[in-house]
Amino acid sequence: MLGMPGPLGTIVDLLAVMLGFGAIVFIHELGHFIAARWAGIRVLTFAVGFGPALVSFRKGVGFRKGSSIAEYNRSLQAAGAATASDTPTSLLPISHTEYRLSALPFGGYVQMLGQDDLDPTSVSSASDSYQNSPVWKRLIVISAGVVMNIILAAILFVIVFMAGLLVQPPTIGEVLPDSPAAAAVYTGSDDSVEAGLRPGDTILAIEGDEPNRFESVILKAAMAKKGTALPITVSRPGTDTPLTFSVTPEKSEFSGLLDFGVLPPTSATIVAPRDGATQDLLANEFARVGAAGLMPGDTITTVNGQPVTTFQQIRDAFEDSNGEPVTLTATGPSDTGGTTEPRTFTVAPKAALQIAKANVGDDEWITYEHLLGLVPVLTVAEFGEPSQGLEPGDIFKRIGSVEYPSYPAGIAEIRAHAGKAIELEVIRYVPNETSFTPHELITIDARVKPDGTVGFAPSTTLDRSYNGTMSFLARPPVVITPLEGDPFKSPSSDWLARAGSTVQMVNNTPILNFRDLRSAITDAARSASPGEPIELEIEYFSRVTNHNDTRGASSETATWTISPADAAVVASLGWESPLPAGYFTPTQTLLKADDPIHAIGLGLDETKRVMASVYVTFLRLTQGSIEIQNIKGPVGIAHIGTMVADRGLIWMLFFLGMISVNLAVVNFLPLPIVDGGQFLMLVYEGIRGKPVPVAVQSVVMTAGLLLIASVFILVTFNDIKNLLGV
Repeated sequence: MLGMPGPLGTIVDLLAVMLGFGAIVFIHELGHFIAARWAGIRVLTFAVGFGPALVSFRKGVGFRKGSSIAEYNRSLQAAGAATASDTPTSLLPISHTEYRLSALPFGGYVQMLGQDDLDPTSVSSASDSYQNSPVWKRLIVISAGVVMNIILAAILFVIVFMAGLLVQPPTIGEVLPDSPAAAAVYTGSDDSVEAGLRPGDTILAIEGDEPNRFESVILKAAMAKKGTALPITVSRPGTDTPLTFSVTPEKSEFSGLLDFGVLPPTSATIVAPRDGATQDLLANEFARVGAAGLMPGDTITTVNGQPVTTFQQIRDAFEDSNGEPVTLTATGPSDTGGTTEPRTFTVAPKAALQIAKANVGDDEWITYEHLLGLVPVLTVAEFGEPSQGLEPGDIFKRIGSVEYPSYPAGIAEIRAHAGKAIELEVIRYVPNETSFTPHELITIDARVKPDGTVGFAPSTTLDRSYNGTMSFLARPPVVITPLEGDPFKSPSSDWLARAGSTVQMVNNTPILNFRDLRSAITDAARSASPGEPIELEIEYFSRVTNHNDTRGASSETATWTISPADAAVVASLGWESPLPAGYFTPTQTLLKADDPIHAIGLGLDETKRVMASVYVTFLRLTQGSIEIQNIKGPVGIAHIGTMVADRGLIWMLFFLGMISVNLAVVNFLPLPIVDGGQFLMLVYEGIRGKPVPVAVQSVVMTAGLLLIASVFILVTFNDIKNLLGV
């Protein structure tokens, strides 16, 4: 059922999530119901959901479309009673309790005689009313829903760990440059250990907690107190004893949460998206880098004749290639259930460029690539569904007042217009029978959303070529902080400062993209005399005078003089894999209990971990290291649930276990309306010997209702906004 491809599969997954969420709510309310019956309290309604009843059941009446309250009231009148509280259950031909399924499936409630969260004045003098039950029994009734949710979660986790859960191991696959992990401080006594975590390190403990999967590592960073260093103990290949480092998580530019800057290990198997459009996009990307015929779902088995099992091994082969082509062997799943015959691909490595960071506003920094201060022009990515009239592949000629913007300059200009209008000019290439030469210049009056976005996935002209010449050049951003820590020296030739210039030739060699330009500089450096400046004869298009027709653009020749030091930097940049890590599936391991006792232990540990995480989340909200937009409401939970359901039944059960714990914790927070607030009022009543004054209850309940409604509306708004990408 789960994991079915296509739109129908998404609908099935969503229904499964809704049913699962309904079951969790049912168990919660069942806890209140059972405890109330045990305490001798009369239950009037047991509802799953809120709003009008869709269907109901009452003993003595049977099933009804809608509610059976009318029959119940007629039964009361026939018994000669004015109210339900005047009539013992034994004198009525039908039950006091109605079981109903309501129109809004999220939530539920148990209504007891004399107990109404929204109306504290709704009390009853009947012997079996809520008020006439001892305080200690009422405390049990209020707590029973939370207890049932925790028990349900523990049971689900035990089932999951008995069956086995495929997880990413807590092993570091990548350490991002300039990240907290890269700067991790070794706190041991071995002088031979250098600073920084490394790929291959297995995380044994973070602040004493032992993560059993990589998700726990991510969560530990996100839940950290801002600015606080965490001790991380790792096992490193080739090292006999564990190593301990101190790492201070920093806010990620991608997730917006505190992060260590590490990625999980990745397998050698290429992802296999369910939708055909994404599969075609991947296949086209493989063809573009020289691996035509490599397909989604294939597994790369050897690199240069050596067996490989991880993407990191593939990446290392390209980095060590010294620019020489790398031979890949791959197999794929066959129609008969086995694998296809091995296929061989010869793929050229990708020339690495310089990396820098730029501030795009409000202390937001983004990483970008450049070559001696030259940067490519911002474009709309080929993937995704851009909005406001933009199309995949559009090149930004102008964003606001910035001509031919670089990635950082374009994003900064958009951020500066948050919540305002902005004019965009894009160059849109129109394919003809032989080339992409014809193009249009499109002007768009766009609106920048309050979060500083327009509605497109950013990319650049870095690896794209147009008209048989190198892609556009943009001006360097105004604020630049290079990784080396020194300010860039802009190239001396005047034309290189002209945004929109397009290189054609370097020393009579055609240049198709930035990486070709890097190769030309490297080749010139190798042939130059030691210590002498390098001069490159460059033919280029200047698009400053005529942006609408490349045939009318002026072609000029200039000399670019590069110092030996700059040439040495370019020559030392190295090589990269043209197949990024995101194209490959994560490495997974089976987290499975050895026996039922071990499964119970894992289940209880997971329950405690999730409970603690929820409480810490609220604490970090007040401290500012987590923002409200990171909190998910019903829509966000349903969306995540469908993605989890797509991974199979076991992951679905694990997800529902986490939701059950979350529901228990949130319900027992000391807030009005929820069970935690009711519990505190009962504790007050037990200590003082009298209930909280009705006037106080009314004010507190109203305030609590407004608070919860406001949070619900806010998180639902954020969920829908994120879901729609607006």
